[in-house]
Amino acid sequence: MNLPIEEFARKANSSIGGASEDQQLKIKSIRLPSDLEAIFTTNWLNKYGQIEAVEIYDIDSICEEISEEDIKKISQAGLLPFGKAPNGDILVVNFKKETYPVGFIQLAEWNVSSPPKENAFIQISESIDCFMRRAIEKRSLWGRLTGKFNLPCDSYDV
Repeated sequence: MNLPIEEFARKANSSIGGASEDQQLKIKSIRLPSDLEAIFTTNWLNKYGQIEAVEIYDIDSICEEISEEDIKKISQAGLLPFGKAPNGDILVVNFKKETYPVGFIQLAEWNVSSPPKENAFIQISESIDCFMRRAIEKRSLWGRLTGKFNLPCDSYDV
């Protein structure tokens, strides 16, 4: 997987780094596909960032913002949280699908006592690669005229 991670990190006003041993163990416990695990343990943002209105978690934030219990529930549904919308919707990558689509978990559909329902995932990009490329694009003329961002700012903006 050849992701534009450095440009993505720059756009988020962050940089690239690896996870600590404890963080690596936590991420490995999710049982991600090996290529996705490698991204989040060795080649991810090492400082919290923001792209447009969406917060992008660094490794510490993935491990701290969302409780270990919630990470387990979300990961049971095949989702890995890595950011948050202004309204609190959780930005996730779906690692059960081969292309790793990115989307939001709607808080209105999220019940903390169980894994998110299938309809709670609102896809915003067909892959993590497409998500990153879309995030680093300059705004289109349409976007500048309408005030729309390249990325939806939450599940209702999709």
